Amino acid sequence: MIDDAYGATIAKLSLSAILTDLRVARGLTASQVCEGLGWGRGKLGRFEANHWKRPELSDIRDLLRLYDIEPYEQERITELALLARKRPWWRDYGDVFETEYPGFENDAADIEIFSPLTIPALLQTRRYAEVQHSRLKPAMRARGRLVEAVLTRQRILSRDDGTAPTLIAVVTEAALLYTWGSPADRLEQIRHLARLNSRPHVDVRVHSFAAGPPPFPLGAVTLMRFRLDGPAVVLTDTGLTSAIVTDRDEVDRHAAWLRRLREQAHDQIKTGEYLAELTKGLLPQVDLAEIE
Repeated sequence: MIDDAYGATIAKLSLSAILTDLRVARGLTASQVCEGLGWGRGKLGRFEANHWKRPELSDIRDLLRLYDIEPYEQERITELALLARKRPWWRDYGDVFETEYPGFENDAADIEIFSPLTIPALLQTRRYAEVQHSRLKPAMRARGRLVEAVLTRQRILSRDDGTAPTLIAVVTEAALLYTWGSPADRLEQIRHLARLNSRPHVDVRVHSFAAGPPPFPLGAVTLMRFRLDGPAVVLTDTGLTSAIVTDRDEVDRHAAWLRRLREQAHDQIKTGEYLAELTKGLLPQVDLAEIE
């Protein structure tokens, strides 16, 4: 089922870009606009930088009147603002998410991920997420919130209304061979990857040791493209800091880098064969009663 706020995050980003273009086209500074509308200093700058949670329709209409926008264009921009005002599910996880990344992920048509040290959140089993986050958050409630958020994010892959994104995930062999949890836990995760890899819109690729170290940078990188109007977005994550990149040149550089990684990694078929071999290696270590 489609999310009630599907498209809201990218709509807000697009609205910010549109408002910036309209002001620049009229030769106005942000300070001049704020002064003309009686707004506090910096208010428009926050809008244009997409540093706002929900656009107020009254503010949008004031800007459109000031910019003397044609009625049909006003209607289009107002509809975009109405979509941008919808409250996405992840707003209830302010204690978990520091950026709007899950909103972009929710709206994406295409997602490309490189994860050098861990299995990407969209591909994790519950147990993997629990073990992973137990290292980050000692408090049980905090861990539970993180795991719940991960599993909620994964719902985008199960949409049956045509909005499920195409996902390409490059995972390093190291991430698959780390020892964590029990052998049964690890077997469950490998089988889960294999099942996901068989879906028509999911492509998991293993970057093997034989391919050599991945090219710089070494942190996790996610590239997202959208059906709705709006620029592509990149999230970089070092584990300590994360950033959302929208600059077109920077996005293009990351896209080229991800393309190199895909070319170095096993293709989808060879990855399936590799996962099957991992499964065979784990089976003798597992008490079958644990996985029934």
